[in-house]
Amino acid sequence: MEIINKVKCESYEQWVENFVRGVLESGKVECAEAVIEDIDAERIWLTVDGAEYDIRTWAFEPVHYDGENRPDAEIVRYSLFKMVEDHGEEIVYSSRRIDWVS
Repeated sequence: MEIINKVKCESYEQWVENFVRGVLESGKVECAEAVIEDIDAERIWLTVDGAEYDIRTWAFEPVHYDGENRPDAEIVRYSLFKMVEDHGEEIVYSSRRIDWVS
């Protein structure tokens, strides 16, 4: 699966593409291409082989800290939704670890 990231923001570039890939795989969404259209603190908007999806991030929980006591790894609780008609249909609710890369 090819991940195309249209979002250019240093805060997300470190982890978002691998996170999206893992979320789609855990939801058993088979596709050739996933486009990250937009992102904010609570949601990631996707186009997956032409269909609309979004990932809602419910919580970021630090699980590891660097030498200066700043979080450098977190568990993210999320839901993956496929947009159908006028609402989202939840595909999976789970969690994934993200590691901040320097």
